Amino acid sequence: MTKNLIRLAIITIPIIIVIGLVRINLGIDLTTESESFKDNYLAVGILTLMFSMSWIINIPLVKFFDRPVYRYIISYLAISSFILILIYTIGDVVFANQDRFLIHPFWGGLIFNTIVMALCNFAILKTSRDDAELKVNELKRVQLEAEKKLLVQQLQPHFLFNALSTLKSLINEDQAKATDYTVKLSEFLRYSVASSNKDTVSVKSELDFTRDYIKLQSERFIDSIESEITIPSEILDMHLPVFSLQTLVENAFKHNQLSLENPLKIKISYDAGLISVSNNKSCPNHSSMSIGTGLKNLDERYQLIADTNIVISETEDLFSVSIKPIEI
Repeated sequence: MTKNLIRLAIITIPIIIVIGLVRINLGIDLTTESESFKDNYLAVGILTLMFSMSWIINIPLVKFFDRPVYRYIISYLAISSFILILIYTIGDVVFANQDRFLIHPFWGGLIFNTIVMALCNFAILKTSRDDAELKVNELKRVQLEAEKKLLVQQLQPHFLFNALSTLKSLINEDQAKATDYTVKLSEFLRYSVASSNKDTVSVKSELDFTRDYIKLQSERFIDSIESEITIPSEILDMHLPVFSLQTLVENAFKHNQLSLENPLKIKISYDAGLISVSNNKSCPNHSSMSIGTGLKNLDERYQLIADTNIVISETEDLFSVSIKPIEI
């Protein structure tokens, strides 16, 4: 807070000086005698002194007094005492021509002190608002982190159960496939554990993770999944929230019925600065894809990380979610 007020003082004091000098150069006097250039410049100096003293007095008061009423009383008493001391001690030097000033230095000091206190209050309110927003964002971040970990915890047991069932079948049918499946499963689980504490990962890492997820699901839903991934190499080093693409693909599996006659078609593409994950709709019991916890969590994470939202579009036959790669 103190640094912000000092910065504000450094900005505003030269403005007062410039305004006074501009008035003089434009022939707009600060004294009652239009030909008294010396008095005009003296007036600028005195008003600048009053304005500077108001900052010097009020900045410490903001630090030591939380209640505004105490700051106001002490501030006005201090600036009034300062001006009166100057008048009664060195008034012949500094205020020799005070009767000719358009604004008496005493009243000018009080006016400037009021302006400075208003600026201090504005800075206090702004700082308080910024602090409140930071606390709210931190609470949101903590909540989303907890939700993300919950999603991972929900993903692993459920997915692992199905994956182990698939692996058991492959062992009996094709040991070579079973070995390949085991490698992909271990890589998938390793990534999910290693990345659970990260906010973002590279597009390449998230794509590789999502490919592994689709391949693992393909072994379970044989010939019922078609996937197409067309992502340009120039965006692979950009970032995405961790588990973002996998969440979107998983959402397609959750809300559709897969069959040989009506396979799930998943497409991951890039266009107009957005990565889109789209799929055909094959859910006869639902008129539309539901916006569940996964998508809501992803949208809120995007707001915090990139100050943007995911884009959801839906037609009768197609559901699509677009997300923006993040430059870090």
